[in-house]
Amino acid sequence: MESYPISLEISGSTAMWTRPDTGDSPVSYPVPTYSAAKGIFESIVRIETVEIMPTKVEICAPIIYHNYSTNYGGPLRKSPIMATGDSYQLLATVLINVCYRLYAELRPA
Repeated sequence: MESYPISLEISGSTAMWTRPDTGDSPVSYPVPTYSAAKGIFESIVRIETVEIMPTKVEICAPIIYHNYSTNYGGPLRKSPIMATGDSYQLLATVLINVCYRLYAELRPA
């Protein structure tokens, strides 16, 4: 059976394709990773009898990095911080005003 090409365009005000080597202050890759693109397609296609193979990503808007900070008050804070009820400030470098065109092939599983 042949492969079937598919494509889609995604855009948004903020995106984060996290680099695992950036630790506590995450920094975004400029484009979606292979696994992120595959996950995006799989969440839409939802057919178990095909394999989705991402092939290409086109950048449709300029890459703009933005420093982002938020206060985290969840259970992963250190014990002394939790005892006082304080928040942990999370710093990140994200992308803003993004637009990508993703391409993939559907192949029989």
